[in-house]
Amino acid sequence: MKPISITQLPFPVPRFSTITTSSYEHTSVLDATLSTSSSSALDLVTSDIPINVDRDNSNNYARYPLVDEDCDPLTFLLVDPSDQSFHFSPSTVTNDRDLDDLFPSNSAAFFEQIHLDQLIRSAQAIESNDQTLASDILSCLNSNLHSPVGPPLQRASFYFKEALQAFLLPLVQDDDGKIDYVADAFSLSLSTQDLVRKISAFKSFSDLSPLPQFCSFTANQSIIDAFIVGDHNFFSRPIHIIDFDIGLGGQWSSFLHEIAFRYKARVDVIFTPPPTVIITAVVVDESLETNLMAVNLRDFAAGLGIRFDIECIRVGGMGPAALGSIRLSTEDNVVISFTPTVTMLLSDGGGGDMVDGFLRFVSRVAPRVVVFVDSESCCGADSSQDQDQDRSFRMSFVAGLEYYSKVLESLDSAAAAVGFDEEQVKRIERALIRPRIRTAVRSWGIRDLPWREMLKRIGFKPLGFSEFTESQAVWLIGRAPIGGFHVARKDGSITMSWQGKEFSSTSAWKF
Repeated sequence: MKPISITQLPFPVPRFSTITTSSYEHTSVLDATLSTSSSSALDLVTSDIPINVDRDNSNNYARYPLVDEDCDPLTFLLVDPSDQSFHFSPSTVTNDRDLDDLFPSNSAAFFEQIHLDQLIRSAQAIESNDQTLASDILSCLNSNLHSPVGPPLQRASFYFKEALQAFLLPLVQDDDGKIDYVADAFSLSLSTQDLVRKISAFKSFSDLSPLPQFCSFTANQSIIDAFIVGDHNFFSRPIHIIDFDIGLGGQWSSFLHEIAFRYKARVDVIFTPPPTVIITAVVVDESLETNLMAVNLRDFAAGLGIRFDIECIRVGGMGPAALGSIRLSTEDNVVISFTPTVTMLLSDGGGGDMVDGFLRFVSRVAPRVVVFVDSESCCGADSSQDQDQDRSFRMSFVAGLEYYSKVLESLDSAAAAVGFDEEQVKRIERALIRPRIRTAVRSWGIRDLPWREMLKRIGFKPLGFSEFTESQAVWLIGRAPIGGFHVARKDGSITMSWQGKEFSSTSAWKF
């Protein structure tokens, strides 16, 4: 697939002034030659904020995020295809658990507990492998839960109902004999218009919530702390990042910006060659999104004067076997970055094989640092009191429903504070929250894993986070349009919560 040019996109893209640099080709690792560009495109994902460097202190940098005031939000917005009103038929609640305690909410007038109970029972039926019962329950819910409107719990329930229905789609066999879910609207590659909508939604999401910035900052800072701070020779070896959930690539634009500032601080004292950063993005398949991400990062790195290489490794149903095509040099400082979605990315129909294969790859590579970012930390097995046991599908479903209800509640509160209308929040839900819920549900269907415990079992130890990282994360959430966010260090991780509900957890690991 030919990469799309920035000039082909139907919206204006702010640009950095170009710094002339020679293109870099890491031939011992990647064969693809970088194409140079006459101008450098500003990374479209403005949620990941570059960081200034106080050159007076090379070991304890005073950082203040920079906001690009010239970067206007994109104007292509997703239109809601549904404008129907929401209605219910009266019913009596007959629950086997206290849902009032689980989901404290004032939404009873719009969304009755019996509908929530039925939704959870459908997840229980899936866990029991009774797909017929689950399908029947979900069909009954369609008449009462047919539109994502109302309070946060009600909207989240609609998205989870939709995700369960997608989960029950029949399996198909592709040309290579691999078993996979039948294609649907969420598994198809994004069109140009859909991609623009996604970028716009991500920008709006970052304006309302510190969650994206928190995830990126803590992950990047863990890499900096692991082998850059205090290492005066770190520029002499390439930094090779293997990312299993690269998305729009905004995290790495922030990382490249940080590296560039540190390099410029060094070169003023003593000459050193420009730093080299290599990214290997493990993706399901090539798409418009991955190609645009690669083009943007190349242009961004060129504008910063950094030698840069990027390659996308296509999994395409091969599972962990695809990881054998990742080429590494003995000179590389390797970083592995992953999220719980790796279960969907590498699954080829056998959850256990996927896990073992992924962990064997991590052990064989022996990275300088492994970064695990869990933006749904309260949904997975790692949040269970007994981390030696996998969490059931139903337990993950209930925790996920509670989690996303709280996320939507925080977005509603922030939108009211900054003056966003209801339609702007809906665009975020449709472009970002809805597909994330689908991915999460399918991931739990494969296997819900205690990743932190599994890293410990293969010999990795948590690195923890410094007081500096915590203080900067606190400063970051302080910029949010609403209060209630809290940062804490917990069991070797750094977490962010809102009103007592944990939203994200980042941990760093070293062999």
